[in-house]
Amino acid sequence: MAHEVLGRSLDELPPQTRRLLELLEELVSAECEALGVDRGDFRFTRRAVREACGWGDTQLRLHLGRLVELEYVLVHQGGRGKSFVYELIWEGEAGSGGCVLPGLIDVERLGLGGSDLAGSGIVRVEQAKRRIRARVFGDRL
Repeated sequence: MAHEVLGRSLDELPPQTRRLLELLEELVSAECEALGVDRGDFRFTRRAVREACGWGDTQLRLHLGRLVELEYVLVHQGGRGKSFVYELIWEGEAGSGGCVLPGLIDVERLGLGGSDLAGSGIVRVEQAKRRIRARVFGDRL
């Protein structure tokens, strides 16, 4: 329900930006599978994307910037003298064309069933809150 209320549709993206998002999804999925890492732990650079998709730097900066602004992609580093490192937050949830809120964590993926929230679940809820904060804010905690 949160996806429908708060989310955006891929139809709102310009065609080239949507194409870049699809290319990033393919790139990140393939690299995560090859390296055996979780999507949340995989980072990429603009250079890696340019090499993988064959786009020019200006075109890539424009469309990747749009994806960052719309929060489909998260910037982890960058600034004065540092290279930019990105994380793909979008996980292909909107393949059906529906609305999504990128980065929204599903309760089932956290391993919190109904029984965990009842009785002595206060400790588990606090642990879940810490995991969510770490996932959302990353290194900034």
